[in-house]
Amino acid sequence: MKNYKTIFWKVMLGFGLVACLLATTYWITYKNLGILKKNINAYAGLSPKNVYRKKISHEVYDIDFYIKQYSVTKKDSLLLKYDSSVVLVGQYMDDLSKIALDNEEYYRNLEKLGYYINNKLEICRERIRLADSYNTQSGLPEIISKISESQKQTLSVTSDADQVTAPVEDKDQPQNQKEAPKEERSNFFSRLFSGKKNKEKPEEQISTLPSPSLSTSAIASIQPPVVTTDVVSASSVKDMLEKAEKKGNVKSTNFFKQTLQLIEKDDYAQDSIRAVFTNLEKLELIESKAGLNKLTDDTASNTSNILTSLVASGILIMLVFLVIVYREVKHNNRLRKELLREKKSTEKLAKAKEEFLANMSHEIRTPMNVIVGFSEQLLKTGLANEQQKLLFNIKRSSNHLITIINEILDYSKMESGGIVLENIAFDVEEVLEEVYESFKNAAEKKGLELSYNIDEQVSKTIVGDSVRLKQILLNLVANAVKFTEKGMIRITCKVAHAESGSQTLLFEVSDTGIGIGAENQLTIFEQFTQADSSVTRKYGGTGLGLTISKKLVELQQGSIAVKSETGKGSVFYFTIPYNLPVDEHMLAQQNAIDPTTGKEKLAGKKVLIVDDDEMNKLLACHILESYEMKIDVADNGALALEKLIKKQYDIILMDLHMPEMGGLEAIAKIRKKGIQTPVIAVTGNVLKGERDKCLAAGMNEYISKPYHEAELMQKIIQLLPTV
Repeated sequence: MKNYKTIFWKVMLGFGLVACLLATTYWITYKNLGILKKNINAYAGLSPKNVYRKKISHEVYDIDFYIKQYSVTKKDSLLLKYDSSVVLVGQYMDDLSKIALDNEEYYRNLEKLGYYINNKLEICRERIRLADSYNTQSGLPEIISKISESQKQTLSVTSDADQVTAPVEDKDQPQNQKEAPKEERSNFFSRLFSGKKNKEKPEEQISTLPSPSLSTSAIASIQPPVVTTDVVSASSVKDMLEKAEKKGNVKSTNFFKQTLQLIEKDDYAQDSIRAVFTNLEKLELIESKAGLNKLTDDTASNTSNILTSLVASGILIMLVFLVIVYREVKHNNRLRKELLREKKSTEKLAKAKEEFLANMSHEIRTPMNVIVGFSEQLLKTGLANEQQKLLFNIKRSSNHLITIINEILDYSKMESGGIVLENIAFDVEEVLEEVYESFKNAAEKKGLELSYNIDEQVSKTIVGDSVRLKQILLNLVANAVKFTEKGMIRITCKVAHAESGSQTLLFEVSDTGIGIGAENQLTIFEQFTQADSSVTRKYGGTGLGLTISKKLVELQQGSIAVKSETGKGSVFYFTIPYNLPVDEHMLAQQNAIDPTTGKEKLAGKKVLIVDDDEMNKLLACHILESYEMKIDVADNGALALEKLIKKQYDIILMDLHMPEMGGLEAIAKIRKKGIQTPVIAVTGNVLKGERDKCLAAGMNEYISKPYHEAELMQKIIQLLPTV
């Protein structure tokens, strides 16, 4: 036991260490997945710079839209929205400049963007002044409306600028521009858009910025810009201007000239803004890619270091654990070999025991089947009363002999847990009557008074295992008759406890026999035990009856005990709980075959009996012929297979133990040939697993010898689909 505990804790320690390694690996994997997700988000363009750039683009578009609407409607609310968007552009530009201080090239482009947005704001203010001066002239509101409606569809400034080309170099831009210190740039754009003019232009030409080297996946992720064309372009305004000059309308001519100039300036400003956005996005992609590469390298390096440490630790733990296991294996190797030898010896012994019990069961049950079967058939003939009485006693004695055989087999089943209880309705009084009749003649021969009594409160019908109840009572009454020389034996049944739908019954078997001493009452229910050796020599017996009875009572959730005094007799009593049936009059014989109805259903059906024992074949033929069935016989499986190939049958009764070819081998060949005739296995082997073995081989039903006529016919009817 100590050695087992030591091995157990060593194994648990090994599993614990493995669990720790797995948990660590999971944590590392989870952490790296988080880093990978962050990198993917950055690579997908979800950086703060990208967000602010898109906000600036949106507000610039809104500014253009509000000014063009105001030139038509002159609503002050549009100017308020315009001013609000201007303020937001300044704020967003300042916020973007703060996070762009670490990238000089990005910041220079941001300054260019501020310059071009400031130019666009100057154009917007000119359009406001132009609208205030001329939109009251006759016919001009309609023209201005057309121009403004067309400008609503002007190219939208988006963040995806890969497809847009940079504007032509501005010759008016100054060649040298002083760069403001980083600490003075925080509110530069807010001041720039507050109304002060800044005539200086960026130092570099936008078109000269280098194109970043991007991967195919990065380029594919850039969406094309949303581009729309003007419905009323600069050429359209020129046409309107020519018409106005022809009509001599000086004010209209001046208005159109100024409008044309503003449109051309606005187009240039828009192109410049788009080009800057293109460069900003390219710089963001370059920066994202560089950051992604760095983070990926760092993640790979950290992961490699940690996994290397884990692998080294795992190898060390594995070596230590292997040393421990090797020592334990070496230490227990000798014991294992001894256990294997003992196991083989035990298996051989168990197999020999099983074969012995199977052979004994078959050899005894086969002739007993003939005795019991022909006794039942003789009882159906017209015999005199005395003959029927003697024949009935033969049948009961045969059943008692079978009970003894069953005790030995039941003990073997109990050892292997193979007992299965039935749950059917039966009459308690009939069980007591059968037990009484089984020992009536034996009691009379010894001059004993044998009687039974059942209390009126006991339900006429209960649900349970009548066979096991009868077996218990037969064991107890048999002992009472054996150990009682004079006096009486009484069997009683009464209700010990009653509930709705159930009754716990108390059974007592009392006698005036030799009794049992107090020192032996504690061991009387042990296997192969009797009161003393003199009892065994005088009365005989196997010593299994009480042991089996105790186990059967306990299997049915009951208890058994004894009260006894030497020389005065004994009282064996036990209790078993039983359920009550829904139908109080339902009996165990509810499935019995009505001979008249059975003959009508089974007449003319063809049956093949496969058995090597002549008496068992004779008995089966006698039973089936009484139902007017057509009989054919075969002595073994090989002959049965030949008959099945030539002729079709409705059902087959097949013994398992036959010369040349047994039942299991025969059924395998029958099913292989596609013959699906129902087959009932008839055997004297009732050991655990025999029924399952037959059904698994291809048989449809199973019946053990000795069998009763009603039981056999019931199984035949169940298997014949037309019956």
